[in-house]
Amino acid sequence: MLKAAKNRLLDLIFPPLCLTCEKHLAKEKDNSPVCATCIASPIRYQSLFCPICLNNLKDENDTCHPHALYSLAPATNYDNPIIKKIVWQLKYEGWQSLAAPLAQLLIITAKDNNLELNNTIVVPLPLHSSKKRKRGFNQSELMADIVKSQLHLVWSPDNLERVKNTASQANQPDWGAREKNVEDAFFVNNPEQFLNKNVILIDDIFTSGTTLKEAARVLKLSGANKITALVIARAR
Repeated sequence: MLKAAKNRLLDLIFPPLCLTCEKHLAKEKDNSPVCATCIASPIRYQSLFCPICLNNLKDENDTCHPHALYSLAPATNYDNPIIKKIVWQLKYEGWQSLAAPLAQLLIITAKDNNLELNNTIVVPLPLHSSKKRKRGFNQSELMADIVKSQLHLVWSPDNLERVKNTASQANQPDWGAREKNVEDAFFVNNPEQFLNKNVILIDDIFTSGTTLKEAARVLKLSGANKITALVIARAR
């Protein structure tokens, strides 16, 4: 009680500011450090995309490349400076509370695209254990936890495991090098959990798509049915 009173007094003396626009922050119901205006400002995609050519898809069953392993559902584009700043602050400055407003974008995107929710498991794209220890959390897991709760889905935070501590994809010179870098990076501990299940694969940024492709390949080998990558933004 004393701590709560102290926090209220500090808020009166030093009103909290939105991390992106730096305007006074109204008390958000999820204690988000980003105001509702900023989180609602990015122009949202309301379509699914082919992860290979980025053409629009009619729905999760549509495909323009028969060897595409998943459909892509981005909330917005990474060119948006607000999204870029929020994702950076979450991943590299440790603002874990930013997972909540980003998860809301994912939930809106899932609803906008009428994603299949029956017989569906939410899976966060895993970090390698050493990278997760260093960062202290997996941002995709934080968002996936909120998504599965609000969409009333089951999730599997540990079954898809990253067993290869890969170098940064951003440092790879081309698409082929990125694909080689993540080859055999993932392992499914209990394939039966994904047998004939639809999967919503949660990640933050879609760039080349090679990491998501490798994760989807392993999930498909485990018997997964339809896979949709639900991401905050696409960077191309």
